[in-house]
Amino acid sequence: MLGWIVAVIIFTAWMVTMYRAGKAIKRQEAAIIKLLNKYNIPFDD
Repeated sequence: MLGWIVAVIIFTAWMVTMYRAGKAIKRQEAAIIKLLNKYNIPFDD
């Protein structure tokens, strides 16, 4: 039973970390795209 509780806590923490990391990456991508557009550098996905 204790193993299940630990597994759920680890899984939840991992999900939160991944969610935050995902948001940070999206912000970074948006900043890079903005920078490329500013200098008129062609940007292909």
